[in-house]
Amino acid sequence: MNKKFTKIKEKIKQNKILLIFILATITRLFYIISFPYNEFQHDVGTVDKQLHLGYIYTIYKTGHLPTTNAMEFYHPPLFHFLCATILKITSFFGLQLSTQLELLQYLSVAISIISLTFMYKIIKKVIKNDKYIVLFLLVFSFSPLNIIMSGAINNDILMIMNFLISMYLLLKWYEESNIKNTILLGIFTGLCVFSKMNGSLIAIPILYMFIKKFTEKYDKKYIKLFILFCIISLPIGLWYPIRNYILFGQKLFYVLTDNLEAVYIGNYSYLKRFFSFSFSQYFDIFAHPFYHDYNIWPYLIKTSLFDEILFSGNIVHVFIFFIHTFLILINMYFIIDYYKAKKHDTYINCFLITIFFIYLSFFIFNIKYPYACSMNFRYIYVTSVFAWITSLYQLSKNKNRKIYIVMRNLVYVFSILSIITVLY
Repeated sequence: MNKKFTKIKEKIKQNKILLIFILATITRLFYIISFPYNEFQHDVGTVDKQLHLGYIYTIYKTGHLPTTNAMEFYHPPLFHFLCATILKITSFFGLQLSTQLELLQYLSVAISIISLTFMYKIIKKVIKNDKYIVLFLLVFSFSPLNIIMSGAINNDILMIMNFLISMYLLLKWYEESNIKNTILLGIFTGLCVFSKMNGSLIAIPILYMFIKKFTEKYDKKYIKLFILFCIISLPIGLWYPIRNYILFGQKLFYVLTDNLEAVYIGNYSYLKRFFSFSFSQYFDIFAHPFYHDYNIWPYLIKTSLFDEILFSGNIVHVFIFFIHTFLILINMYFIIDYYKAKKHDTYINCFLITIFFIYLSFFIFNIKYPYACSMNFRYIYVTSVFAWITSLYQLSKNKNRKIYIVMRNLVYVFSILSIITVLY
C-alpha cells in the first residue's frame, strides 16, 4: 500500500503542471455549468439590446456588422464574430436560443485555458525552476477573477489572450528576428487590437524590443522587419475603428459614457481618488460601483479578486481577501528588489515597462472618465501576469527559502479557498 501511494505521489509530482491545467479546466467548466450565461457579466444584456449579446445576435441574424455604433456596438467585432459563428453552427442542431447562448461560455473557457497556456510559455522563458512556475500557475488557474472571466461573454478575455500570445511571440522574435516570427507577431498584434482597442498598448513592449534589438546590432534589417510588422498589424487592428470614423465620426479611442451618472465620481478630488488610501473602502471587501467607491487603490485590490460581484460574504471571502492583499505586497517587495539588483534581465525589463505604461494609460483613462467602473482591474489584468513573473524571477534569484515557503503555503491556501469562493 505504501509503495502504491509513493508511486502515485511521484506521478503527481512529475505531472504537477499538467494536473493544474486539468483542474483549471474542470473548475471553469463547473463554474459555467453552475451559473447562467447572463449572471456575473459586464454589459451583456439580451439579444434585443445594443449590448454584447445584441451585437453577437445582430451578426448571427444578419450576417454583417451592425449599422450603428450605439452602446457596445462601437467595439471591434472579433469576439462577436466568433460567438456569432458558434450560434450559426449550433443552430443546425435545432437548439433553443437560450441553450445556444449558454454554449458561448465554452468559447470563453477555451480562450481562458489558451491564455493560461501562453502565461506558462512566457514564464518558462525567464524561470526554469518548476517550483516557481507551479506557484504562478496556481494563482492564475484558480483566483476568483480568472474563473469569473473564463465565463465572460465580452471581448476582455479575447484581448487578454491575444495580448499574451503577442508577448510570447515578441520574446520569440527577440531570440530569432526573422520574417516568419515578424509575420506571426504582426498578425497577433493586429488581432489584439481587433479584439479591443486597449489592446493597442501591446505596441509599447514591441517598440521597446525593436529599438533594443536595433541598438544592439545597428542592422538595417530590423528597420525593414519593423516596416513589415506595421504593414501586417495596422490594417488588421485599425480597419474597424477607421470604418466607424468614416461612417459615424467615431474617435479612434472612443469610450461609451452614456447613462453612467449613477457611477460618476468626478465630484471627489484627485487627492482623494489617486493619492490616498481609503481603509474604510478597503475593509469593505467587495467593490461597490453604485455606492461611490471612489478610491482607486482599494477598488483595484477588490476587483482584482472578486471583480464587481457582490458575493453573500463569509469568513472564506475575508480570509482569501487578506491573503490576496498580502501576496500583492510580496510581489511589490520583489519588484522593488529587482530594481535594486545589479543584474537585470531583458525580458523582465520589457514586462516592467509594459506594466508602467499600462498603469499610466489607466490613470489617464480614469482622469478623463471619472466613473467607478473605470477603476475595474479587468482593464489592466495583464499587468498582474507580468508582476507575478517579475516577483517569482527575483525570488528565484534570491533563493530565500523562508519567504518561498511562506509564499508557497499562502498560494496553496489561496487556490483552495478561491475554488470554494467561486463555486460554493
